Amino acid sequence: MVYFFIALLVILKVGLSYLIGLSGKKREIGFWASFLISLFFGFVLGLIVTFISKDLNQTRTIVRCDGCKKEINGEYIAIRPTGMNVKLDYCNETCRDTYHAGNMERLKSEG
Repeated sequence: MVYFFIALLVILKVGLSYLIGLSGKKREIGFWASFLISLFFGFVLGLIVTFISKDLNQTRTIVRCDGCKKEINGEYIAIRPTGMNVKLDYCNETCRDTYHAGNMERLKSEG
């Protein structure tokens, strides 16, 4: 009778840890990390760590250089010309120096 309850508790613990692992599957932490944390350190800590982790379904904003039109990863130069409701993004100083004057002329002619 005692072994039955122990087996039931183990099955329940693994089952709940599995469910927490499934919720971590769509997050940065992943299935295995959230499963193992909840299995060895408890359900509450497993849930907290899983839900603190970033959601993978969040849309990532893609920033493109207004000069060379390449996708920018990391730091970039953002310029907001005075009196215009626009922001120009450049991947580096060389690209800014090469294309900024042409972009400003284009914006002034459009607006």
